[in-house]
Amino acid sequence: MASPRLEAGGPRKQEKHWPLNEPPVSYWAGGEVRTTLQTPHRPDTGDDGPAPCAAEVSHRGQRFVGLVPVFMPDLGTTCYHSRKGVFPDGADVVMPLLHGVGPTTSHAGSMFALLNVLTGSKKKPGRSRSLTELRALPHHRPVGAVAIDLPGCNGTPTPDGVRQLDGYADWLAGWFRQLKSDSGTRLVPLARSASATPVAEINRRYPGLIDGVVLLSPMLPGDAEHSNADLLRRVGLGECRLNTVGFELMNTLNAQTRWDKADEPFGATPVLILTGGLDTQVSDRARTRCRVWADRSPHVEHINVTDATHDVLNLRNRAPALEAFSRLYSFLDALPSSSDAA
Repeated sequence: MASPRLEAGGPRKQEKHWPLNEPPVSYWAGGEVRTTLQTPHRPDTGDDGPAPCAAEVSHRGQRFVGLVPVFMPDLGTTCYHSRKGVFPDGADVVMPLLHGVGPTTSHAGSMFALLNVLTGSKKKPGRSRSLTELRALPHHRPVGAVAIDLPGCNGTPTPDGVRQLDGYADWLAGWFRQLKSDSGTRLVPLARSASATPVAEINRRYPGLIDGVVLLSPMLPGDAEHSNADLLRRVGLGECRLNTVGFELMNTLNAQTRWDKADEPFGATPVLILTGGLDTQVSDRARTRCRVWADRSPHVEHINVTDATHDVLNLRNRAPALEAFSRLYSFLDALPSSSDAA
């Protein structure tokens, strides 16, 4: 089967590649996100590639008309990119956006706004004060970005192989390789919360595949008890609903590793860690661990944004988000070029 590629194109018949051999009409995750896919149709060409579909994508009632969902048969899940494509003009970095896996909002839907911001998909940015200020930052740049529904989230199946950390890492690394090959540039995963664990494992298993890492409010395996307790507290207060499948899967993966005990868990790979001072899911002990890594390694930078919550890059919290974006763009600007890395 051909490797999955994100390409533009019209709807195509895809029955035999969907989970359970049925093309779903829509994905749901606790009513928070909906991806409505047009009924696929194409001549039987034998093409086993991905199937771009006309679709409506919404998250928490907000429509994202500038996004294109693409079902990836080799991955058994859906990726999302801007209608302008994964790689905007002038982009010299591609960032796969990896969501967390605890609440029902843990799926690509939570990354849609960030995807639009990074790729410059928003039209008429002057309508938003935050976007105008964002694009005035000294190191602002176009970034290639694509979001994904991870296993166990938003209706995505959980194959037996991804229930082990090595299998999960292999699954995700295959997608990373294709993105890097398609873009011809540097690959810098942006991993939120619990997604830090598979990215750390990929970096360990496949040296040179990842050119840099951005960790947003990382959930460390050694801090899982605190993070889980805080999440369940929020569920009890009615602040969110639990994505049981994703929650249990990531706890299973975290139980198989203690990458956070290493002095330099990412080796010589450049890492930016962004945490929020108001984030109750990340403990003070975990923030201290991140600061120790930064003190010990010239390759790690840790920024604790004082007034930010778990969603450090959410522009609804304008001032902290702008500070975090400024650090992000500076980090990307300082990465070795593709030729230097080679």
